[in-house]
Amino acid sequence: MTSIHPLAEVMDSHGMLPQEHFFCLGCGKTLNADGGHPAELYAGTWNGLCYGCTRRGPFVVKVSNLDGARIVSWPPHSPSWRREREKHTAYEDCETCGGLGIEKPVYRSPERAGQYCRPCIRRYSEHPLRVWDDQRRTLLRTRAQAAFERHWDFAAGVPKRCSEKKRRALRQEYADLFDEDGWRAFKAPFLARYKRLAARHTAKATRLGLNAWTEPAAELARGEAAVQRRHADVQARRAAGGGETR
Repeated sequence: MTSIHPLAEVMDSHGMLPQEHFFCLGCGKTLNADGGHPAELYAGTWNGLCYGCTRRGPFVVKVSNLDGARIVSWPPHSPSWRREREKHTAYEDCETCGGLGIEKPVYRSPERAGQYCRPCIRRYSEHPLRVWDDQRRTLLRTRAQAAFERHWDFAAGVPKRCSEKKRRALRQEYADLFDEDGWRAFKAPFLARYKRLAARHTAKATRLGLNAWTEPAAELARGEAAVQRRHADVQARRAAGGGETR
């Protein structure tokens, strides 16, 4: 199945996006406003940010209400290869990374993104509530898969005492009776039950505060300023007769 680029509907035959419809998500300015930064509008390198915001130094994106864990955004270590900003987990009081998620001394190059902070990752993943969440999700997946496997064996006529080779053959013979839609329907009840149980678990984890994060006031203000800048740009174009923009 061919993958379709998410921006395929608006890009031209050269993969370029229409300038009048795209603004930097970091500061709000029109992308490639000076015409000298085509990577900002080329679908293959587009990241929603201008060069300045792509190269911006590390900053805290959000903070966990559970234990103060930070998600820190870093500029791409090799922008000529991949322009997305990189995210690292950190704690403000960590002496290994200074609260920025990359171990000191920070060394980054086109070949290396820097050593993520191992003490912070360990501290984050070993929090009791996160351990419970991970174990519970693993258990739900394992049980759902086991239930489906038992049903498949029963439907395929697999005897209780059976070699693995014969079991695989009987299963395959049964599966071959279905087309793609039929096989999807065969699996649907088990997938639906798993999704219900997973959603119930997620709701409980959320009630316990596992998924609660706070965005720093400085970043909220920056985001609002970007929105206002985009709005001003759109209004100016309309006043100049540039037509509607999205």
